Amino acid sequence: MSWHYKEGTKYASLIATITVIACIVGIAGDLCLLLYAYSNNTAFPSLVNMPASVLTLGAVLGCSAIFVYMLGSAWLIAYGLKASNLAKYYFIASLINAPLVMAGHAMTAMGVAACVPRGSTEIFSSCLLEYGGGKVVVVWLLLLLVSILMCYFLVTAIVREATLFPRYMALINPLVLVVGLSALATGFKEYAQPIIFIIPSFAFFLYTVLIFRIIKLEQRKAF
Repeated sequence: MSWHYKEGTKYASLIATITVIACIVGIAGDLCLLLYAYSNNTAFPSLVNMPASVLTLGAVLGCSAIFVYMLGSAWLIAYGLKASNLAKYYFIASLINAPLVMAGHAMTAMGVAACVPRGSTEIFSSCLLEYGGGKVVVVWLLLLLVSILMCYFLVTAIVREATLFPRYMALINPLVLVVGLSALATGFKEYAQPIIFIIPSFAFFLYTVLIFRIIKLEQRKAF
């Protein structure tokens, strides 16, 4: 039991550290996209003539970080659910979800690159919402569907089976955090859009810290 605890904690600590760092990199990537997207906004004169290289950096950082932090978070959750048969299904769903989120981030970057020269002044401009047409809608619908499926696996495992997670974790997952934080962000009025855009990476940051703390606590109880 002692060896299993030490080995499990070691790998969980390593994965959690990598995931948290990736979340921070993802937030930096989102900020780069925002800096370029708001370069025509008169409320932010310091962003005028923002070079396109900032947008490119944001796209690269975001896509790279998303893949790492989504799979890192999925590994930690699957580790916590390891007594459940649903753990592997949760991880498989995450493998599907990660490229969808990466595609969404890349499409946003391409949309910003096309819309800023046309005079758009914010990240969710009408131009950006129209950019990509049906492809964007399909990607986001698939993303929502897979995210709901992941929530189902997580909630079902925690409620019905023995896992490292306490029962209240059935009510907390990345999708709930993103929706909840986005709802709170609407109260920031003109600053709501940039805040909402950063929330997914920030939500995974919070979630990774939370689940790792819970895993360590439950392992110590078992030990």
